[in-house]
Amino acid sequence: GFIQGYVDPAEVNLGSEIALPGGKTVAWQAHKTGGRDAIIPLTGLCGMATQAAAFAYATITVDEATEAVLRMGSDDGVKAWVNGQVIHENAVDRGLVIDQDKAPITLKAGKNEILIQVTQGAGGWALCARITDKENRPLPFAQ
Repeated sequence: GFIQGYVDPAEVNLGSEIALPGGKTVAWQAHKTGGRDAIIPLTGLCGMATQAAAFAYATITVDEATEAVLRMGSDDGVKAWVNGQVIHENAVDRGLVIDQDKAPITLKAGKNEILIQVTQGAGGWALCARITDKENRPLPFAQ
């Protein structure tokens, strides 16, 4: 299931460490993707894990408020927040397929925060996400 309490979707602090049970801490890692697929290989970044979760965070800036679509693929489950509000949740055990989940979102003029949690049962672990307009065209924004 989805892990609660480790990251506050309303106040993400990339400079802080996250305390885990047993006294272990983890820190945010910068990762840049490229191309249309924009796949984040969580197994490569976080190691082989079972019964775990990872978080991805980004900020984007748009000139004016707009309706858009957050398109995600995940291995395994996925939960997403935009500006601190849950916009999508799918607790599944599956392999990643690009755009397998879609959620309508409203972006405000200026900076918008996107947080995505991906659960891990066993095996592969990855995420991809992109933002489009309602007609599936890339949405221009500053990152």
